[in-house]
Amino acid sequence: MSEKKLKEGWLSSFAEKNACIVLRRMGDEHTGMERCPGSGTGGTMIGGLLKVIGGLVVGVVLLGVVVGVLGMVMGLGVALLALALKALPFLLVGWLVLRLVRGDKSRRPAISAADKRWLDKGV
Repeated sequence: MSEKKLKEGWLSSFAEKNACIVLRRMGDEHTGMERCPGSGTGGTMIGGLLKVIGGLVVGVVLLGVVVGVLGMVMGLGVALLALALKALPFLLVGWLVLRLVRGDKSRRPAISAADKRWLDKGV
C-alpha cells in the first residue's frame, strides 16, 4: 500500500489506520507516518489500557457511592418506620386517655348569656 492510495481515501478509516501500523512495522520511512491517523498523539496501547482501567475504577467508586447513599436513605426510612410502629400504641393510648379525661365537648353545658357578657366585659 502506498501513501497515494491512502490519500485517495478508498480505504476505510479502520483499514487506513491498520495500513499505517503495517507500514511503520516494515520500517518504510517514505510513508509520511506523521500524517497517519493516530500518529503524533502520543497514545500508546498501555496508555489506552490505563485510561480504560482508570475509567473503570472511577465508575466503580461512583457506583459504590450511589449504592451507599441509597442504602443510607433506605436504612433511615426503615428506622423511622420501626420507630413509628413502636411509638404508635403509646400515642393511641394517650389520645384515648385524654378523650376520656377531658370528656366529649358536646356533653358539656353551653355557657350562659350572662357569663358571655361577663367574659366580654373583662371584669
